[in-house]
Amino acid sequence: MELKNDDIHRALLEAVQQMWRKELGIDCSLAPLEQKTWLANQAATSYQVSSSRWIGDYLDANTFLDLWLGAGGKNQTNWADPLYDRLVTQAATTADTAARQALQQQAEERLLTELPVIPIFHGTRVYLLHPDLRNWPPSLLGLRRYQHVRLEAHQP
Repeated sequence: MELKNDDIHRALLEAVQQMWRKELGIDCSLAPLEQKTWLANQAATSYQVSSSRWIGDYLDANTFLDLWLGAGGKNQTNWADPLYDRLVTQAATTADTAARQALQQQAEERLLTELPVIPIFHGTRVYLLHPDLRNWPPSLLGLRRYQHVRLEAHQP
């Protein structure tokens, strides 16, 4: 398995490696790579098993569905499915929100049926927030702007 050379991926894939060995009898070795080598291998789909991650950068299912379009620039799996592509493309041009979401759900179901990738980990960020903290806005990407954050006595 190829992995980016960072601690989270290493720990996660070592756990997967152990589970595969114990539960499935599959022995595999991990190949930590420098970022530039990993990126080149991903772009060329030069791997047997690889780890990757993505963060939704806008509030729409398309931020994830777009990753698996057959001719999409972000699809680094060599998987292509005309039905999936049609559903995602049609959803992108559908103005009615309910109809758009229905098409996206169908595309997601197709993706999960065909399973070109296996999601095994969902990252989180945990914050301990004091009741006196004010102006801590939600953030899709986890990036915070602290210039407006302040402490103000909590009024019960």
